Amino acid sequence: MSFTHWDAVAKLKVYDYGEDAKGLEIDNAANSPVHRFDGDFTPPPREAGPVFGIDVRPLIERFDHCTFLSLGAGGGGDVLQALVYGAAEVHAVEVVPHINRMLTDGPLAEFTGRIYHDPRVTVATEDGRSYVRRHRGEFDPSTRSAQHLRRAGLRLLRHGRELPVHARGLPRLLARAER
Repeated sequence: MSFTHWDAVAKLKVYDYGEDAKGLEIDNAANSPVHRFDGDFTPPPREAGPVFGIDVRPLIERFDHCTFLSLGAGGGGDVLQALVYGAAEVHAVEVVPHINRMLTDGPLAEFTGRIYHDPRVTVATEDGRSYVRRHRGEFDPSTRSAQHLRRAGLRLLRHGRELPVHARGLPRLLARAER
């Protein structure tokens, strides 16, 4: 364990999993990957297969000017993926204030290549449902962090309409997105 923080909102632990990976544990329950990033936004070749746990490249590529929403952004993995795959705008929404501080100017900022300082990224510390209600209709693909995806599924927000897709339906959704 390389870092711990405990306040009234959450208990956070950061684990080192090698040179290029860390794990963010929230309240001894939820886990979020933290990827080392060197600033090179060149997407990996398709032949390499998915680099991230849930590949949202087909969803992002469906839109000419993708506005991506990451609910429960955690360690920033969804944010990094959206930037690498060409999202024009990314909203990183996290309810735990200290997580956003760690990725913006804290112990994870340098490791993640300061992606939260990228001009395409808007960082918000608030409940995701409230954020979505205030910005209804502004987002294209939306994904929750992997730990939330298993419970809540993936959602596409388009023109003010929510389309919930549970994790077991994700392969069908991705197949449709590739058409």
